[in-house]
Amino acid sequence: MLRLLATHSPEAASALARACLSSRVGPGLAPRRPLVSVLLNYFRRPRKIGPLVDDLEEACVETGVACELVVNVDNPHEAAAWAAAAACRPGFVVPVFSHNLHEARGYNRAARMARGDILDDQLPPINPRWLTDLAALFRAYPRLGVLVDFAPMAFRASAFWSLGGLEEGWSLRGDCGITSDFEVSMRAWAAGWMVGAGTGLGGAAGWMVGAGTGLGGGGRASAGGVRGGGSGGGGCVA
Repeated sequence: MLRLLATHSPEAASALARACLSSRVGPGLAPRRPLVSVLLNYFRRPRKIGPLVDDLEEACVETGVACELVVNVDNPHEAAAWAAAAACRPGFVVPVFSHNLHEARGYNRAARMARGDILDDQLPPINPRWLTDLAALFRAYPRLGVLVDFAPMAFRASAFWSLGGLEEGWSLRGDCGITSDFEVSMRAWAAGWMVGAGTGLGGAAGWMVGAGTGLGGGGRASAGGVRGGGSGGGGCVA
């Protein structure tokens, strides 16, 4: 087809070729694959849906970070509200409909739909810089698998799946999976991934990053790199 068009019109052949290129070959010609997939396990907060989606989308646009919001809607009675949000923002809001799976199972289900290289359960704070800081940390530490601060967690997607996701047998269906962060951090550390623990994912706060092999000193890390280093083996796991 291209050869035939080129014979009659080089311009037409060039236009067809550009239309067939992916965003990886020709940036701007196709939607970007998300870098960060924000995972949300949602249950009965209808007034929060609009502001949450708006704030996250604004943070992604302001920082230039390609994002998506993957939501495990754990209350089927509110499916229509999230379906409407997805229709208004196609490709940005990705709902998954469940029935009271609760946290560990809900996050695993949402993660299976995520396309980003980074999986994050952080709701958007006031300062959108958390997105660029998050991306910079994972870029600076290729073996960094998990960032944890009790509730907010972020994973390198490849690490998350190499570990098998969150342990679904750690809590009963409908129960809070509050200890899942500790359990998955220990598994990641034991498997050789670096685990970072800090005072929050919402800004440029310091992070302790340690190697699971026990060979690396736990340096204090930020988006700009390591600020000082420890001499002992291992690191800090929340």
